[in-house]
Amino acid sequence: MPSIKPWKSGAPLKNPIANSSGQSCWEQCYKRVKEYDEDMCKVLKDEIDKLLIFAGLFSAAVTAFVVESYQWLDGPSDPTPVLLAQLIAIQLNGTSA
Repeated sequence: MPSIKPWKSGAPLKNPIANSSGQSCWEQCYKRVKEYDEDMCKVLKDEIDKLLIFAGLFSAAVTAFVVESYQWLDGPSDPTPVLLAQLIAIQLNGTSA
């Protein structure tokens, strides 16, 4: 059985990373991570832009509906709730009608 010697700091690596571009492995790693981050930011920016457009269109549609439906609002057609509210107010104040 061959003896396995532990690696010590400063010793050459047993299995070095192949490097044909002349960059260190950390530079290659940084390059790949930077590309991934830039792509992810671009995707998220596009998605947020689409959500903002949708929110603006939805807000415009709801506003148009509210403006049109506001014209339909009027007082209660049945005077009973108004009369009951007045009677309750009179009883609470202790005054007679």
